[in-house]
Amino acid sequence: MAMLNNMDVKDLGALLAEGMAAGRDAKASLFQLRVLAACLAGNVPDESFCAAAGEIRAERRDDGWLLSGRVPAALSSGGAVKQCIVLAGSDEGWMSFRLSCDSPALRLDPVDSLDLLPAVDVQLDSARVGGGTALRRLEDHALVPALFALSAELAGAAGAALDIALERVRVRKVFGRSIGAYQALAHRLVDARMDLDSMQLALDDMAHAGQDGAVARAMALKTLCSQAGPRVVATAQQAHGGEGFHADLPLYRYTRRVQGLCLRLGSRFS
Repeated sequence: MAMLNNMDVKDLGALLAEGMAAGRDAKASLFQLRVLAACLAGNVPDESFCAAAGEIRAERRDDGWLLSGRVPAALSSGGAVKQCIVLAGSDEGWMSFRLSCDSPALRLDPVDSLDLLPAVDVQLDSARVGGGTALRRLEDHALVPALFALSAELAGAAGAALDIALERVRVRKVFGRSIGAYQALAHRLVDARMDLDSMQLALDDMAHAGQDGAVARAMALKTLCSQAGPRVVATAQQAHGGEGFHADLPLYRYTRRVQGLCLRLGSRFS
């Protein structure tokens, strides 16, 4: 059973707590990378690695597999990456592979990701890999913990952004009144709180639900959080009158974190 620092990735309650904490942490976290690696490979590698889940295609050959495709801004542990864990689609279903980064057909380019997490662009140009590099065929529910973890971190980051906005509207005054007293902004903040509550209620519900329908619930949860999260941070930015986009303010990091997490493992509309 895949473990994550003595945490079972199938224990959604534990993932919920760590994901929310990772979202609220202003510093970049390897939480998403480690959960994804545990889902794909069954364990988290000891050496530096990246995990590529995107437009990769695997074709079986007599001597192994042929991998082709590109994944922009794949999560990375940072530094000199030694191996790459790849999620690829094939005629036999979804497969996971572990590739050494010294392969000439594998190109890794460090990039600045939207969510401010360590990342690399992964390019596979007809990479021939032996059968031993194939880790396993993935069941439909394999990525449920990763989708759940993304949703939890989204909710945590959106909650942190809303807390910053609420403090802002309490202390910022216009014409002698706190700006939070004006209905135009107050109503938007209430809507943001309702969005955040809906995210948290959906997370709690799935954390305590059984396995039946887990795939559909995880996809619906990720879609919900990917739609509600950006609305929350947009309201937080509105409360700052645009100042929140300054890179030296904490809200900037949470805004980018939410927008970037929405795109991982599928866009907000998928």
